[in-house]
Amino acid sequence: MQIQIKNEASLPFILNLVKRKQYLEALDRYKDYLTQDPDKLAVILIDLYKTLYNDPDIINIRLIIAELYIKYQFYDDAYIELEEMYDIDPSFSQTYFLLSKIYAHTNDHANVCKLFELAFEAGIRDSVVLDFLPKIYLDKNDLFKAISFYELLLQDNDSQPHHNKVLAELYKRIGKYEKCVAIYKNLIAIDPQYLKDGCLLLEEILVSYPTLHIIRKDIIHFYIKCCDPDKAAEHLSFLCPSPDFPLKDSQSFFTTLLDIYPAHIPTLLLYCETLIYEKAITDVIPLLSQITAFNQDTFIETCIESIKNSNPNHFGFNLFLIDRYIAQTNYQAALTLISSFTQSSFNHDVLEDLKSYCLKIWELTSSDIRQQASYNLALILFYEGKFIDSIAYCEECGNDHLDAICLKISILLEQDNINQANKLCNTYLNRHRNSKRLNELKYQIHKLNTKLTYAQTSLSSFNPILSNLSLGNVYDAIDAIQQIDRNHYDYHTAQLLLARCFYVEHKIDQSLNIATNLISATQENAKNHYLDSLFFSAICLYRLGDFEASSNILNDIEAIDITYSFSKSFKDYLHHIPLSRHKGLAITGLINVWDKTLSYTAIQNPEEASNSTSQATISFGLNHNDKACSYMIKKNINSAQSEFNLSLQLDPNLLVSHSNMSLYHLAAGHEDAAFDSIKKAKDLNSQLDIILLNEGLIYYQQGLINDSLKCFQQALRLNPNNLHAQFNLAMIYFLNNNIELCFQYLQKLLPYGLLFIHIQQFLNYLEDDPFVINHWVSPKENYNVFYFSS
Repeated sequence: MQIQIKNEASLPFILNLVKRKQYLEALDRYKDYLTQDPDKLAVILIDLYKTLYNDPDIINIRLIIAELYIKYQFYDDAYIELEEMYDIDPSFSQTYFLLSKIYAHTNDHANVCKLFELAFEAGIRDSVVLDFLPKIYLDKNDLFKAISFYELLLQDNDSQPHHNKVLAELYKRIGKYEKCVAIYKNLIAIDPQYLKDGCLLLEEILVSYPTLHIIRKDIIHFYIKCCDPDKAAEHLSFLCPSPDFPLKDSQSFFTTLLDIYPAHIPTLLLYCETLIYEKAITDVIPLLSQITAFNQDTFIETCIESIKNSNPNHFGFNLFLIDRYIAQTNYQAALTLISSFTQSSFNHDVLEDLKSYCLKIWELTSSDIRQQASYNLALILFYEGKFIDSIAYCEECGNDHLDAICLKISILLEQDNINQANKLCNTYLNRHRNSKRLNELKYQIHKLNTKLTYAQTSLSSFNPILSNLSLGNVYDAIDAIQQIDRNHYDYHTAQLLLARCFYVEHKIDQSLNIATNLISATQENAKNHYLDSLFFSAICLYRLGDFEASSNILNDIEAIDITYSFSKSFKDYLHHIPLSRHKGLAITGLINVWDKTLSYTAIQNPEEASNSTSQATISFGLNHNDKACSYMIKKNINSAQSEFNLSLQLDPNLLVSHSNMSLYHLAAGHEDAAFDSIKKAKDLNSQLDIILLNEGLIYYQQGLINDSLKCFQQALRLNPNNLHAQFNLAMIYFLNNNIELCFQYLQKLLPYGLLFIHIQQFLNYLEDDPFVINHWVSPKENYNVFYFSS
């Protein structure tokens, strides 16, 4: 038995196994044999090479030789054999296995890598090649070769999922994050189980580079596919709201998330914040309504404050607020908001919504709240043209609710019940002296009543004239006057009316010419017309800035009739400042509250009271300034501009020209430039009333009534005799609902007569009879409108 085992372990026996192609068994026996007798390696190799001599392409014999070389660490020799094996059969997998063993022992990049690369280029996709070749590249830190290797695998469709993951990791290492994401997208499209791996990889990138928005967007998509809305919303919050990631970019994320998870609170809250940041208020309202069901009051209140700061007048937002206030039983706040709609210009498409809110409050409340709801319901029904129902809710408000009374008057006017409207308006005007709204309704009633009275009276030749004047149709009045023949018994009155018409239309030269002709025509046989014509001429001359000529006319009136009271008051006013124009002509404006216009007029320059003398160079500037003022009074603003420019070029420090220039800029709509001119004038002298008077006019045109009021008051403190400031202050008091004070100032102005046309223009709506001719052509002190101050 021992002899048999010994024979089987003999070299001839093992060699015989090789010849019989039992290579694996032969290899194992050679290894065992050499373990007992390592010195026999040379003998074994000689036997094997002899066998190969006859047939050198027997690859398995070379495999045994290579294995034995490796066992005894003859790696170079082993490599030579492996090269031969590759040449014989490149697909022989054991070649690559032994190469990997050599590399494991030697880290011989060059030789081992060469054979692996040859195999790979030849299309050999042996698992050892696929595993070890990229390992060798990575050991050499040759990332780009490793990437090329995996890219080729992907192109050949020979890759496994883990190859994609490795390639993605490699791209991450070299900073090509978009390629990294693209690989995972493709991998996930094939097999979604790798979504979490993709998320982890992108998270690692974002830890190092949190500002890479493109990666952040991709990870949001991954988390949405992973059914993880919390993480998706968390990453979305890094991107928005922000100017770098506008709504057009984030919208799709929010839409996708909310389509899948419509009640996901973090997404809803973030979407609201983003929409508010982008001022997309219309879109945010439905979301806020949805969030109210999730006990997020603090967040909602924060959103409400943000919207109030950015777009407080948004209809949808205010409707949401009204609904919220009602739900919170804060009915007063809801009604205040409803009132802000109903008492201002708004889109009538929301009437039904407002009406339903009012009805809900009306049904749930009593006392003052219900009264306020009733008024708003009445107003809404009025807008809808449901006048009978509107009056019914007005009655709910009681007799002391002024707004409801005004609404009833408006309804009566809409129903053409002018007499009843007038009666109701007069009744409450006696009780509510400072109601601007009642006075505005009275003005409206006056115009309608004038039309009605004209239609019902006899066809007097003056009726169409006075009717058109009362209605503000000045050119129609002019046409009617020109139809009156020179031989008419009241031709002179008609001419005075014509002079007034041209005066109102800023055609002062024509007005003065008519009055001058009347003076000549009435001197002998019509004393009253003669005096009125003279006084009218004095007013026109003052408005044109010829103060000395105006004073001379007043002297003539006193010489004829010392009892003509207006002449003395007017003359005293004229002489409170010297009549000279050495410091330049000044202009200002008078407010017409009914048509929101300004009438420009000359005004005495308080600088004339100064004792300082003008420099000779100023005279040229003064000449152009005075021409410009003349153009402004006639509303020829284009010509005025060039003259003002010349004036200031000749004398940049001509104070009055800067003050006057502010009115040119105001007329041209250049409000900022107007304020610049006022500032320049103030820099030269801040204590002149005419500068503050013009500054107040700029504020008035801007709708800044309180600022305008302060300017006019300050102007009067500087010059209590400034009649133009008094008149404008009266108009501002009217606009501020202080009607009594308005009339008190107007009453103080009446004795002067200078501004009687402007006063009559304003007060005409309170005249019981608009067809009293004398009211239109002659000043009077005792207007029958001061029952207010009884």
